[in-house]
Amino acid sequence: MIREIRLYGDPVLTKSAETVPEITEEIRDILTDMWDTMEATRCVGLSAPQIGVSLRLFVINAGGVVIRGANPEVLTEGAPSEDIEGSPCIPGIQKPVRRPRKITVRYLDESGEIVERELKGVTARAYLHEKDHHEGVLFIDHLKPGVRKLIQIDLDRIAGNRAESPQTKNRYPPKGKNRGHDYPPNTGRDCSTGPENTCGFRKTRAKKRMEAESRYRNCGFCHCRACTQ
Repeated sequence: MIREIRLYGDPVLTKSAETVPEITEEIRDILTDMWDTMEATRCVGLSAPQIGVSLRLFVINAGGVVIRGANPEVLTEGAPSEDIEGSPCIPGIQKPVRRPRKITVRYLDESGEIVERELKGVTARAYLHEKDHHEGVLFIDHLKPGVRKLIQIDLDRIAGNRAESPQTKNRYPPKGKNRGHDYPPNTGRDCSTGPENTCGFRKTRAKKRMEAESRYRNCGFCHCRACTQ
């Protein structure tokens, strides 16, 4: 059965999950639901908190390795590397995260046996990513403060928080005669065309600012279609 994915802002994603004392039929049913949900969301891994179950359960299908298990541990770590990560709990956001390329792990498999093995590459990354969920840690918690600040407005939107957070309130403070400008809501209009400028700034100035900020997801002036593509 496909379960609902909990989104950023849900308390279950930030709490420490409980250890699984033993593998029962109920636990196997949860693992099966997690597997179905993972395939439906086209992920390489999923942890129980992501479907609202605060248990140390995880499933992985990455790098040709399939795991359905509980109580993941890391015994040794190799040299770190950086690669892009994302999460169905934080749709639309992917960022590079540093993690060990090779790890030695121990976990309880779905038959109730303790397994120790070595994982490499994307499998090791997926394992560590799912283990983080059991500690109430999301991949965005590994980002540098400056990078986290740049995506905070998108995180607030995912969490359904329309009000500006303290981190994003002064993200792009207006200057000069435009100080105090009230950014309008999304109107669906393109601020780069048409007789009027959606965000209230002169087109030339908005264009220059958007080019300067092109490496970011939006320009910060407004939430119109051109600024969020």
